[in-house]
Amino acid sequence: MCGIAGGYNVSDKQLLDDMTGRLEHRGPDDTGYYVSDNVMLGIRRLSVIDVAGGHQPIFNEDRSVCVVFNGEIYNYRELRERLERRGHTFRSESDTEVLVHLYEEHGRDLVTHLNGMFAFAIWDQRSDRLLLARDRLGIKPLYFMERADGLYFASEIDSLLEVTAEPSLSSTGVGYFWHLDYIPAPYTPFERISKLEPGSLLVCEGDSVTSTSYWELGAPRVTDRSERDCVRRVRGLLEDAVKKRMVADMPVGAFLSGGLDSSTIVGLMSRHSDRPVQTYSIGFEAAEFDERGHARTVADYFGTDHTEYQVDLSDASLVEEKFATMGDPVADPAIIPTSLIAERASQDSKVVTIGSGADELFGGYDSYRRELYAAGSERPTEAMLKYREPDQEHLNMETRAVDALVEGTTKESWSNFHNITQFDIEYWLPDRLLQKDDRATMSHSLEARVPFLDHRLVEESRRIPPEYLIKDGNKKHILKQAFRQLLPDEILERKKSTFSVPIGNWMAAPDSPLAGRFTEERFAPIEFVDESWIVNRYREFCNGDDSHKLTLWRALVFQIWYEEYLMS
Repeated sequence: MCGIAGGYNVSDKQLLDDMTGRLEHRGPDDTGYYVSDNVMLGIRRLSVIDVAGGHQPIFNEDRSVCVVFNGEIYNYRELRERLERRGHTFRSESDTEVLVHLYEEHGRDLVTHLNGMFAFAIWDQRSDRLLLARDRLGIKPLYFMERADGLYFASEIDSLLEVTAEPSLSSTGVGYFWHLDYIPAPYTPFERISKLEPGSLLVCEGDSVTSTSYWELGAPRVTDRSERDCVRRVRGLLEDAVKKRMVADMPVGAFLSGGLDSSTIVGLMSRHSDRPVQTYSIGFEAAEFDERGHARTVADYFGTDHTEYQVDLSDASLVEEKFATMGDPVADPAIIPTSLIAERASQDSKVVTIGSGADELFGGYDSYRRELYAAGSERPTEAMLKYREPDQEHLNMETRAVDALVEGTTKESWSNFHNITQFDIEYWLPDRLLQKDDRATMSHSLEARVPFLDHRLVEESRRIPPEYLIKDGNKKHILKQAFRQLLPDEILERKKSTFSVPIGNWMAAPDSPLAGRFTEERFAPIEFVDESWIVNRYREFCNGDDSHKLTLWRALVFQIWYEEYLMS
């Protein structure tokens, strides 16, 4: 895992050094550069595969093609064998080198051969072409900025802010944040800075910059297979996905909540590991915010080497510390415990697995169950916007962009169930959950692998009849059936719970450092909100009215971000 940065039609070694310097947390082990007359590529590397020989940029045999790469290619060994039979010569054991040779064989279609999470830039000196690519599900981030003097790209927005001294806010991007609590690709909070969409390529050639999609989730392709056959397919694909994600030059650990998703992954890892899996869990000292007991049950069951971390419930300073690092803001409070557990895990490990994606693939949300049993209803699929801002009077912006996003995703011929899951996989998952996971883990130089988002398993989930995903009201039925012989009954029958975070405690405590933020003076510079409305709702909140709690949380997160990126 790494951080990459660079530019096309530009050549400025000092600027490149500044851009990559902003990514040191993503790759503390090594630095590499390639600079020519019209392109520059930089990397900060976290060494995971071929620690000694995987220095980047990596070149092909005659040095006419080079790559900087962030991520992991899980099928690189099979690809390497195929390429060696075609006559290609490898100089390292890294997965990165596969990319330059695969590009020689297939050009921009190389991405269709990859199983992995990735964001990379390939420079083809022969045709003066720069190719940027992002993985199918958007696990790894990639941003770019077009200017009169050229195109710039980076793993994080912070690097691109080295290019422009006075960034201007995007009313569309900021509007999405206030209404959804995240910003869907290709938008960002800044004008002229874009997110490369999942499953997309950006090709720079001459004066032309074109974006194309190489993979789409597409329409659900439900089959008439039996439940038993669906169970068998899910079991085989997930087990293979976990095995592939255990390949590294060091042991791979796991985040463990004690829920179905992370427990399944830990169980499969234990089955294929010759040593106890290193697992990590976290909880707050208050019982209602603590799930460590469930994680402990799973750790004992599989005999893992388990580490627990307790968070001080009164430490509201964590909010400012963690959200100030989000160049592309997300108001998910779970970034705080995720970042804290990543910080602890990074003391022992460079790589962990996480359970993200299972809910979206296998029917894990209550909203999915409601829509499934409301089949034929003409009511709108409000669940597509889980955290849509219910209050409008404090926002000085229109809602047309949000409405258009939903309308553009919704297909009249599809069921509400499939419309919601499609929206969640295309937007909610990459732009909220995975972005939170990436920033929380990579801020501590920790690589997070996501077995449930192996694209083969994602595609398979769209073939499963919804009544197998949720059966008799039982969410994730097919996943439970697939691993009933692996997991203890206590975990299989446990009701789903979210990772609760005490945001109300943090905001309302009189001695909290956050209380001083809810003033008209602090919100006045933010042109998109009515500061007096926010302050009045905060007073009501402190007096026991929590009907606007999520609105206030979103306002707090945006204020922290705004002061860090626009006023510091």
